[in-house]
Amino acid sequence: MEQYFADSALQIDMLVSFVIAAVLGGLIGIERELARKPAGFRTLMIVAGTSSLLMSLGTVLADDAAAIGSQGIDPSRVIQAIVMGIGFICAGTIIRHRAGEHIEGLTTSAVILAAASIGISVAMHQLLLAIGVTVITLVILVAFRTVENFLARKNSRPRD
Repeated sequence: MEQYFADSALQIDMLVSFVIAAVLGGLIGIERELARKPAGFRTLMIVAGTSSLLMSLGTVLADDAAAIGSQGIDPSRVIQAIVMGIGFICAGTIIRHRAGEHIEGLTTSAVILAAASIGISVAMHQLLLAIGVTVITLVILVAFRTVENFLARKNSRPRD
């Protein structure tokens, strides 16, 4: 039973990282909920938090392998696995309508990837970077929606 609580400080650190990543992902998720997009608050919280957890576990695995002299574990492969999994989820959010050139879900897909990278950043203790990316992502989503709407209106006008 003791082995489950071994290195409890590290496990608490990983839990804190999960919570921080989930909160940052949730901030972006709130904007997605307000915009009525398919991947919203809870989804992005889980994506960011889980990415943080997977990265933390990958780092622990690499540290354990190094401690016993094994050199076959590369933590960067954990990032690759996370990105592959997120790519699968993102593919499900993109919809191309047969009639016309209209494609939906690209921004949602990009936001899911951003939430995953925020989680990875938190797990790697790059908190300033994670917060900065969260803020920049929110600025892009909120502030630039106005620009996008303006361009859409301008493009819908008849040409001279």
